[in-house]
Amino acid sequence: IKNLKLNGRTLLDFIYIIAGSALTGLSIALFTNPARIAPGGVSGLGTLLYHTLGIDVGVTILVLSIPIFLLGMKLFGSYYGAKSLLGTLALSLFTSLWCRIFGYEGILDYSKDMNVWLSCLYGGVLAGTGIGLVMKSGSNTGGTDIIALIISRYTHIPAGTSLLIVDGIIIAASAFVFSVESALYAIVV
Repeated sequence: IKNLKLNGRTLLDFIYIIAGSALTGLSIALFTNPARIAPGGVSGLGTLLYHTLGIDVGVTILVLSIPIFLLGMKLFGSYYGAKSLLGTLALSLFTSLWCRIFGYEGILDYSKDMNVWLSCLYGGVLAGTGIGLVMKSGSNTGGTDIIALIISRYTHIPAGTSLLIVDGIIIAASAFVFSVESALYAIVV
C-alpha cells in the first residue's frame, strides 16, 4: 500500500475511523442487539445470527465483511481498502469488546416497552454519529456499504438507494426472525 502516507490528514482520518467504530459498536452492544433490533448492515445480520445461533455479533461482522472488503479493495483501490479494512476490524473488535464488558443483555430492562424505544433513539444517535465520523474520513465500516457502492458503480442506482435496498432486505428478514414490530423499530433506528 505505497500510496498510504502518514500525514496530518491521514492520522485524523484514522482517528475518525477508530472513534466512529467505537461509538457504532457501543450502539450495537448497548442498544440494538439487546433489544433485538436489526437495523440493516452486516451488524444487523450479526444481530439476527446472535439471537438465532448465539454467534458473537462482532465475529459475524468480521467474517461477513472480509469477502466484501476484498472485492471493494479490488474495485476501489488500496487506499480506500486500507481505510475500510481498519473500519471493519475496529467495528468488529469494539462490538465484541463492548458486548463482553457490558454483557449481551445491554443496560436496559426490555420487559418495559419504553426501553425498546429508548434503544431506537440512543442506538440510532450513537450509530449515526459513529458512522458519520467514519464517513468523514472518506471510508466506511465495510459490509453493506461496499455492496451498495458496487451496485451503484455497475447500475444507474445511486449509492444511497442501493444501501436502502440492501438494508431493507435485512430489516425485512428481521420481521420474520423477530417480529414485525422489531422491523419497524429497525426502520426508526
